[in-house]
Amino acid sequence: MSEQAVIVDFKLRANCEAEFFDLDRSLDEAFSGATNGEYDGHEINEEMNEGTLYFYGEDADRLFETVSIELLKSSIFESAIATIRYGAADEGASERKVNLFNR
Repeated sequence: MSEQAVIVDFKLRANCEAEFFDLDRSLDEAFSGATNGEYDGHEINEEMNEGTLYFYGEDADRLFETVSIELLKSSIFESAIATIRYGAADEGASERKVNLFNR
């Protein structure tokens, strides 16, 4: 089966760098024993205000449910858009986007 994904592009509120790394550790822990996918880490710019989180698994909708629960607990985001991809990127898989915070 093709690997599915949830990729979250985000902007952080000002002065939330420490909280971001706390969230990063929490995501590692939340997905360490998960059967519905894995957290593959993040990229963040030098200014520490924009970045991307990467999650992969067999069922993108189930993965998104877990991801959104974890991210919505946090108050560090200015905005976050999740791209939910139903297959491998190189296969031209269908995608949908969800605004997690509607701000």
